[in-house]
Amino acid sequence: MSNERRAATNGGIGFFGLLTILFIALKLTNYITWPWWLVLAPLWGPLGLLVFLLLTFVPAWHLGESLRDWIAHRRAARKRVNNFHQAADAWKRVDDRRKEKLD
Repeated sequence: MSNERRAATNGGIGFFGLLTILFIALKLTNYITWPWWLVLAPLWGPLGLLVFLLLTFVPAWHLGESLRDWIAHRRAARKRVNNFHQAADAWKRVDDRRKEKLD
C-alpha cells in the first residue's frame, strides 16, 4: 500500500515535460521548423520560473524591509523632537517661575 500511495503522490512528468515532448514530436514530424534550442526551451521553464520569482519577490521583500526601517527611524526622530519640545516647555515654565519669584 505504501508503494501505491507513493506513486499516487508523485508529481509525474509535469506541464513543462509534456510541452517539451509535444515540441519534440512536432519538430521531428516537421510541423515546426524551430531551432532545437527553442524546442527544448520548456525544459528551462522551472528554472525560469524560479529566477522570475526571485527577481520579483527578493527586491519587493528588501523594499519592504527598507520601508519598515525608514518608518521606524522617522517615528524615533519624531519622538526625539517631541521630547525636546516637552523639555523646552518644562524649562520655560521653570524660567517663568524663577522670574515671578524675582519680581
